[in-house]
Amino acid sequence: MIRIPQVVERKISKMRNINLFGNVRIVQIAVFAKTLALMLRSGVPIGKALMVAQETTSGRFKMILNDVIRAVGSANPFFASVAVYPDVFSPFFISTVKVGEAAGTLSDSLEIVAKELMKTRALVSKIRTALIYPMMIMTASVALGLIMSFFILPKLIPLLTLFSVDMPLPTRVLLWFANTMKNYGIFIIGGVVVLSIGFSILIKQTFVKPFTHSLILKIPILKRMVRAFNVSRFCRTLGTMISSGINIDSALAITADATVNMRYRRVIVTATQRISKGTKLSASIEGNEELFPLLMVRMILTGEESGRLPEIFIYLADFYEEELDDATKAFSAVFEPLLILLIGGVVVFLALAVITPIFKITGSIGN
Repeated sequence: MIRIPQVVERKISKMRNINLFGNVRIVQIAVFAKTLALMLRSGVPIGKALMVAQETTSGRFKMILNDVIRAVGSANPFFASVAVYPDVFSPFFISTVKVGEAAGTLSDSLEIVAKELMKTRALVSKIRTALIYPMMIMTASVALGLIMSFFILPKLIPLLTLFSVDMPLPTRVLLWFANTMKNYGIFIIGGVVVLSIGFSILIKQTFVKPFTHSLILKIPILKRMVRAFNVSRFCRTLGTMISSGINIDSALAITADATVNMRYRRVIVTATQRISKGTKLSASIEGNEELFPLLMVRMILTGEESGRLPEIFIYLADFYEEELDDATKAFSAVFEPLLILLIGGVVVFLALAVITPIFKITGSIGN
């Protein structure tokens, strides 16, 4: 547990929960760490280096750094000054900085932090990129259906009534949808909004996370991505912290705090407890092949026996990041044809709903 001097807590507590300018993005923290590392490496005192680094920031982060500068200027440790903001600076950031300050290698520690944060950002971006395209296709399909239902099809109704044309099934379905939305749209939309908000709140609750996180790991298309993401982060975080001088017990505890998936977190916490009793890490996570592949466990055992555990972790992190690349590509390869079929089906359905009645009208005029 990192202990924060009371004077730091007192100076910064007024700003602690302010979020007027939005959340701090991970890239802001990475750039800050990189800039600060360069300043310190050039011989600039930390107080001046923090001021220079602050000039490259904006919004809430700038306000936070303003208080950090004051705290450091009052002779408080840098790690304790940033630890007051656990929602901005992760346990990994704080612990790595603490070790760097104690060893006199703060610039090296900040360099490590910057690289780790950019790696994490890249991993998250890969996941988001894989999900953006399906969401865009689904949104386009819904928008197309709404436009047809509310703007195009209603204009055809007088003609259909005038020529007594029997409406085909797709047309009747669209008309039913349009009339339903016209009469009860406000209630339907309101209900969807309320349910969406309620669902988003529900899945964030601690008692629900074990179920949802386990469910994600059972979905064939997603589980490969989720496992590669969590394993790569686990390996890189551990490898980075151990190589920077943090012992494996503390490194595992920090990794558990930084792990989002509850199933992974539970296994890591259990492994931490077993290691404190003398069990090796490889033996502590063995038997959880659904989460930690057997190859990874065997490689960790090799690192433990050879004394090259940090190198093995970094190698495994790179390996599973490539696995994540392959998994996201496979995800896209599976979903893109399905989405093309979906949008094609929607277009055909809407075309039949609109064009078929027009053909019937022209046919009745000819007769």
